[in-house]
Amino acid sequence: MKATRRFRLSKNETIKANLMSENGKLLASIYDSGFTTKDGVFTALCRKTPFYGGNTVDVTISTEDGKYIRFTKKVNQ
Repeated sequence: MKATRRFRLSKNETIKANLMSENGKLLASIYDSGFTTKDGVFTALCRKTPFYGGNTVDVTISTEDGKYIRFTKKVNQ
């Protein structure tokens, strides 16, 4: 797998995404298609998370062809 600077999603592309806590605990994951932006994926992951009291979360989004992106988002601030 390789990380790309320019990460694009198409609606018919299947993705796998994970939402992890600051200490590495898995909070939510999805394996789905129909997303066009990484913020849309992040929103879908947050809807699946019941409650999280931390300050940041780590998001990993990967596609079937080997591209992936990792980023950290601030939450609860």
